[in-house]
Amino acid sequence: MDHPVFSFGREDTPKVKGSYFRCKLLIFFLAPVIVLVFSHRNTIAAGSGGNFFLTTYYWKPTTEGDVTVAGQTRTHSVDTRESLETSNFGGMLKGEKWNGKWGLAFELLVIALEDQSRIGGTELNTILDTSMTGFSLLWRLADKTTGGELMHDPSTTGWVLDLEGGVRHTRADLEIEIDPGADAAASNNWVEPFAGGRVLYRPSRKWILGLRMDAGGFGIGSASDLTWNLGGGADYRLGEEKWVQVGYRMMGIKFETAGGQTGIDMQVMGPMAAIRLDF
Repeated sequence: MDHPVFSFGREDTPKVKGSYFRCKLLIFFLAPVIVLVFSHRNTIAAGSGGNFFLTTYYWKPTTEGDVTVAGQTRTHSVDTRESLETSNFGGMLKGEKWNGKWGLAFELLVIALEDQSRIGGTELNTILDTSMTGFSLLWRLADKTTGGELMHDPSTTGWVLDLEGGVRHTRADLEIEIDPGADAAASNNWVEPFAGGRVLYRPSRKWILGLRMDAGGFGIGSASDLTWNLGGGADYRLGEEKWVQVGYRMMGIKFETAGGQTGIDMQVMGPMAAIRLDF
């Protein structure tokens, strides 16, 4: 298990690090969209289309839970109104490659969460910046379709059930700003297994509906006690190999270092929008 790194005082300004993280997040979200939209024109013009799918997501979450840094526990709670008024958001890049009943997937998720509050004359600012990188193997357990590959062939209708298992690396940077008072910061990262599944249903050539869930960690080695995801959405086909998606995602993280000096017990949830390209 990685040891937390603590820093106290205004010299190591958390706001500067938080702003830097948000810049990375903005680049992370916008760059794939710009590159893929322009580069994909050639792919479509050439008539290419296969079984590789790349999706970029924008996530606007609310939060409810606790963050512990240097033994100090603070509530982190952001409702819908506060989320819309702040820069809290997440970006995700996900890819899948299929060959028959088997598939490989990767997912990069970056979220920046901040909660500002006041207790008496004291201002509190709790910051949680998290990145997750996951790789997984998928297996199509059931395929009840009427044509070709469900996510690509426009003539296909029906549903499929996929099982998924893999590993995920998580890095969490936590900061508590207290004014007046001393700030505290900690950084932890861990690797954990996860397993899950999803159901996809295509009622027509224009629509795909999906529901996905996974759970991981289970306290194995340096892993979290539990990290879970549950999400659903609807994809709408804009044209050749281009889709837009709207949905809702919920995620929970429960993690604590030995001795309880650093910890996260948080639920993150909110609407998301995405662009998917098929190759």
